[in-house]
Amino acid sequence: MLLLRFKATKVRRKRKNSRRFCSSDESAPMKHAQIINLMREMGVIKSDSVFKACLHIKPSYFAHLSRSQELDEHHRVDAEQVAEVYHTYITTLESLRKNLYPGGRALDIGSGSGFITALMAHMVGDSGLVVGVDNDENMIRASRINMMKAYPELYKIIRFEHEEGFNGFKQSCPYDVIHVGGAVKYITSNWIRQLKIGGLMTAAIIQKNGKDQMLCLFTKYAENLLSTSELFPVCYEPLLKVYE
Repeated sequence: MLLLRFKATKVRRKRKNSRRFCSSDESAPMKHAQIINLMREMGVIKSDSVFKACLHIKPSYFAHLSRSQELDEHHRVDAEQVAEVYHTYITTLESLRKNLYPGGRALDIGSGSGFITALMAHMVGDSGLVVGVDNDENMIRASRINMMKAYPELYKIIRFEHEEGFNGFKQSCPYDVIHVGGAVKYITSNWIRQLKIGGLMTAAIIQKNGKDQMLCLFTKYAENLLSTSELFPVCYEPLLKVYE
């Protein structure tokens, strides 16, 4: 039986002013680089490695639209939504940063479009490896196309695999980092086994009421033992099994 030890450390989330994500002309949203620089000024981005990765990897290349396969940088979205999305993935990367070092190994479960996979690949560099797994074969195919088109230099250190996310991907374990890209009720024994001792994992945990979610940071400090820090509330799509 696998044991989970919860050292429930809560990290209070700072309120952010979403209006700051508009340019001086409030009808025009800020460009990607402007947002990333602002996030650094606001203290959301704390490290050079996260800053460089976020500046280099643009979410526009991983957006799926009916009319176009690329989202233009000037595409108009609600400023509050922009702030929420950027804050969530940047804070997640900052939480995992110390294990996303050159030569590190990371697993992205429910990798979707491959955006977070690409960010982690940028951080682990040429000598590292990042595996993205998703149970949607179409998403895996699209992820490979996105990466080859936009960031061919990263494609050589990324594997996109059509797999059941709850199983992880044991062929390339153990991992320094595991990022779970969908909301779950529990951490599976597969993920725990595939994480190195000292490894870090983030996952959105569905709370007992079945509605609320809390993004949590897990640290594996001994075989089958995790400590947990609660980061902040989130709203993720659930991580589904193949038959769901």
